Amino acid sequence: MRAEFADVNLIYVGGMWNSYTMEAKEYCLQSYLGLFNTTEMAGALHRNDYWAYHKKDKDGNPAYP
Repeated sequence: MRAEFADVNLIYVGGMWNSYTMEAKEYCLQSYLGLFNTTEMAGALHRNDYWAYHKKDKDGNPAYP
């Protein structure tokens, strides 16, 4: 996948009802590739390490959709 789309640095899964698999998120984290749905997008865009952004649960742990 990365070889065919080498210049892509972010994948946006539109809509608050859409999501991604943890396998996809783990791949993207390892590849420094952003993977977000609508609820995560705004927080990610304000960071230099946008690919690592994630919402947090009440205990401060990563909360993925």
